Amino acid sequence: MSDNEKPKRQSAEEVWRLLSRTFTAWNFVPSRPRDLWIATIRVGNDFITRSLRLSYWQKGMVIVSHLTDQDLQRLKVWADINRRQSENFFRVLLVVYFTLPITGALVLGQLYPDQWAGLGVEFSEVVIMFSAYTAVLIVQFAGHWKAREIDDFLQFTLAERGIFVSGGEGGNEVSLPKG
Repeated sequence: MSDNEKPKRQSAEEVWRLLSRTFTAWNFVPSRPRDLWIATIRVGNDFITRSLRLSYWQKGMVIVSHLTDQDLQRLKVWADINRRQSENFFRVLLVVYFTLPITGALVLGQLYPDQWAGLGVEFSEVVIMFSAYTAVLIVQFAGHWKAREIDDFLQFTLAERGIFVSGGEGGNEVSLPKG
């Protein structure tokens, strides 16, 4: 096989972009009937077996199959950072979208009750506002869910190769087995 015939080796950055598109937030509710069935019967204690049957996990396995152990470890660290950033952003959105408006309304209502009553805010307007906030939060939650799923996927893939990562929320320490 000549150099021209060899498949181009993808960089970790390119693989990260492929994984991000494969584990997209829009996949939060699976579109394929088989994936929808697998996702809805996730009861019990074995989520790995069901995850491995999902089409996007299978596609992810193909995407990372050519990576070196070092590139896979790099992606796992990236996934851990991405998951933490996603979680932090989601928490900020929760505070900004719910806590601040509610607190502001309560404080203004207590400090300036006459002016507050004179605003003429309709209940339907409040419902629309909080519905919009909720929709944004659901989309962000789906993205956060997928960020966590990429992290879990890469940790599983490393474990399959015999590279063990200390698990848990902050675990990104990689160690190779002896022998």
